[in-house]
Amino acid sequence: MKTADPKAALIQWGIELETRLPATSQVAVGSYHSGYPVTTGRTTAGVRSNAPAFNADTWKAERDGSIRCDAGQVPCEFVSPILHGEHGVVHLIAFVEWLNAIGASVNASCGCHITVGIESIIGTSDTKAVSEFIRKLAHIARWHARSLYGQTGTDRHLNHYSHPLYEQTAQHMRKIVTCEQERVKAECAEQCGRGMVNFRKAFKRDRDGRFIGVVEFRVFAGTLNIEKIMHHLASVLGLCRRACEVRCLGGFGKNKIQAKRTATASDGLRFLWDYLGWTGSARPVALGLFGKLHSEFRHYRKHAQRLCQQFDERYPDANLYAFAQAIRRLRIDRPNQEQRTRTLESETDMCVILICPQNVRPKSEVLYACHDANPHGAGVAWREGGRVRWQKNLSTGELVTLLKKLEGEVVIHFRWASVGGVDARLCHPFPVTPKASTSLSGMAETVLFHNGTWSGYEEALKRLAQHRKEHIPVGPMSDTRAAALVVHTTGPDSLHKLPGRWVWMNHAETRLFGPWEAWGGMQVSNTFFVPRLRSAQARRKATQPADHRPRHQSCLFAC
Repeated sequence: MKTADPKAALIQWGIELETRLPATSQVAVGSYHSGYPVTTGRTTAGVRSNAPAFNADTWKAERDGSIRCDAGQVPCEFVSPILHGEHGVVHLIAFVEWLNAIGASVNASCGCHITVGIESIIGTSDTKAVSEFIRKLAHIARWHARSLYGQTGTDRHLNHYSHPLYEQTAQHMRKIVTCEQERVKAECAEQCGRGMVNFRKAFKRDRDGRFIGVVEFRVFAGTLNIEKIMHHLASVLGLCRRACEVRCLGGFGKNKIQAKRTATASDGLRFLWDYLGWTGSARPVALGLFGKLHSEFRHYRKHAQRLCQQFDERYPDANLYAFAQAIRRLRIDRPNQEQRTRTLESETDMCVILICPQNVRPKSEVLYACHDANPHGAGVAWREGGRVRWQKNLSTGELVTLLKKLEGEVVIHFRWASVGGVDARLCHPFPVTPKASTSLSGMAETVLFHNGTWSGYEEALKRLAQHRKEHIPVGPMSDTRAAALVVHTTGPDSLHKLPGRWVWMNHAETRLFGPWEAWGGMQVSNTFFVPRLRSAQARRKATQPADHRPRHQSCLFAC
């Protein structure tokens, strides 16, 4: 075995484990991106057990609406603190053992996401160096996509939240490297989307302007098998170290030798090991391996080999890149030029939903940016008198005025007319009632919002008509109105099976389905509006009137 890699031990990383918890585990689970600290739980034997902590930092437990559960189970995504070094790996092993002890499990709806801090890899926050690093990483990750998907042993490559990198990613990366403005770099990274590797936060800064850029690997399926997790982590750290050190980089596509060595997942896995210096004689150091990742390699490599063989048996003809391009074509296929020129990072970026907690309201500039990106009508819902009241087809000005009067939690939706055309009656929300009224205002027990496109709604309506033995309501129809009818009959848990991001809101709770993001103190269904917001802010700064007064007068009036 090659020498361990001491530089890999300096990388800061975190991991998210999507799981299903038995209700008897008694783990407190917070809302999405507002998780509760994980301190204790009850094992399957009924014994109280303390959760491992890393240097006094605890994991967080939060809900994730994309996780499908059976009766008696609770969806829970466990988010680690920032980990590093051999101690971090040992802690991860201990925490996974604890999860297994309390009866946590996974299924096909779960994922395993590993995030790495860019500055801890390359040693600088210089945007030029960051640009070069993520470009190299994008190339390398795409070359080794088959071995990365293969080591899951599942159909993770068919999940549009972890799809292979698009061909167009190469164009975005070239622009990131050649442009000078950090804002443009960040916008290009945003447009790369959330696929097998998520570059959208590569140029992120905190409120004080400090660089906190990260890259997230979403390629791995949910698992609580520690050998599988160790190989995933080693692969991520090794690829990052290789991207940091490589000087000569080939094209975004594979050359003939690479194509031959990655013809199957099993072949690709052996190529990955050679490329990172874990096997073969080309490199003196096993990049990414240290501590148990290094000493236990001979054990967990066998598990990865078996899973790659399983992948090859299940998907012998898997064309990763053709599938990725097919997804992209579906997402950019729009009926007019305005839509074709709009760059989307996923099909669920049609529309945007803002979940505003009590005392948190978006600024007017945010609302205008959301409207610019989704101009076909805004709607809002809030609780009043033990029910949910809604208004829709609002202008941005009307929405700004209304929000000043509302108290408590508020849900705001801006529509992009992907299904049903531009029609005020098809703005969101829809009441979850037998007729899912298209009224522009009203009150109901429950309402439904949607961000995304559900192509199978017409077939679902036919089955619903047979089940209910009554006619489907008349009037304009969209996928979201159809979903409101379905949910009224089958209950909100059916939303787990539908694509996109959903908000089910009644007088007592707000349930979110699908992946959501924390932004500005709110939960948002996507952040496609952010580049428009930044552009508007930049324009205002550029057009501020010059101060032609004498300098001493400027000083007088500076306060």
